[in-house]
Amino acid sequence: ARQRAEEANVRALRRLTEAQRIGQIGDWELDLGTGEITWSPQTFAILGRDPSLGPPRSDEENAALYDPASAALMAEKIATAIASGEPQEYELVALRPDGQRVSVQSRASPRKDEAGKVVGLHGTVQDITARKAAEVATSRLSGIVTSSDDAIIGKDLNGIVTNWNASADKLFGYSAQEMMWQPILRLRGPERQLEEAE
Repeated sequence: ARQRAEEANVRALRRLTEAQRIGQIGDWELDLGTGEITWSPQTFAILGRDPSLGPPRSDEENAALYDPASAALMAEKIATAIASGEPQEYELVALRPDGQRVSVQSRASPRKDEAGKVVGLHGTVQDITARKAAEVATSRLSGIVTSSDDAIIGKDLNGIVTNWNASADKLFGYSAQEMMWQPILRLRGPERQLEEAE
């Protein structure tokens, strides 16, 4: 029975490690009594740190893994989590040893003893670099659409207007408020209604 339980634990750990790899999310732990930091394998991968070095051994070594603004924010959020006993969530920019900048979302959740005193933190770090790049691209595209002199209209496959810029106001005489979530057929005369379906 003990052997079966140990095998089940090994399988569970393997599944957890694989799930972290697929989700690009790692976990970490800080013991406030000893100051010891523990990282999962995926945390090493996300931050580009050589696992043979082990996790950072001090606050200074940990801070050096991030740009200065992120290091300051992380210190503030961790201090808040310890003082308040409330979980904290924050975004950071990590600096990998190869010079690559990686956007990460981190969470710190206090671990308390039986008396309710915070004795450590559990946390996660997730690589959100691709998501942040997509947000920047979307913001740029939105700026182009908004400032364009051309009428730009977005619609879904059912012909419902999902985007309407200021130039469309001028060309068609309807405001975005009047056209958003309305059928695009509103812009076609009765003799041209079939064109949309075609």
